[in-house]
Amino acid sequence: MEKQKNDNTARKRKITRIYHQTVENMEKLEISGGAIFVDQKAVAFTLGSKINNKVFDIHIEKADRNFEGAFA
Repeated sequence: MEKQKNDNTARKRKITRIYHQTVENMEKLEISGGAIFVDQKAVAFTLGSKINNKVFDIHIEKADRNFEGAFA
C-alpha cells in the first residue's frame, strides 16, 4: 500500500511539472487557456490550441471537484 501511495505522489508531481512547463511555454507551443477564480483561488483551468477557425482542441482541463459547477 505504501509503494502505491509513493507511486501516486510521484505521478502527481510529474504531472504538475508538465502543467507548469506547458504554462511557461504557452506562446512557443501556441497554446491559450483560461481559468475560473473564486475568492482569489483558481477552481478550474483549461489549456488548448486553435486547429482552425472553427475548431479548438482542449489539451488539459482540470477543476476542483469540491466546487460545484467548476466543470460546467
